[in-house]
Amino acid sequence: MLFQTEPGRFQSLDYFFGELAQNLAYLSILHQNTRGAVYTDNPDEPQLAVVWNCCDTVLIGGDIVGAADSILLEFFSETLIPEAKARGIPSLNVYSATDFFERLGDLLGLMNPRKKIKR
Repeated sequence: MLFQTEPGRFQSLDYFFGELAQNLAYLSILHQNTRGAVYTDNPDEPQLAVVWNCCDTVLIGGDIVGAADSILLEFFSETLIPEAKARGIPSLNVYSATDFFERLGDLLGLMNPRKKIKR
């Protein structure tokens, strides 16, 4: 399960997204310059974080290991996708670290997305 994180704790998650540093969306959201939501697996000692700009961009960072698959699948299917649909957002662009890229495609494939995988 992922928990929505309070804005005051956003900046402490910077290091989770080092490999995605070229994407400034996460940085702007973590520094509260852009509207967005941040979710973590553990509010006190997070290992996994998801940053969503409340529109079409989702970034996944942190320790993305085996247990993360079920946590992320639950989050996407029960929280993120329903919320995006409620806002009228037709698609999501999901970014993750390279080592999770293939697994992310398999994971999201369970939800029958329109695949557009870019490297």
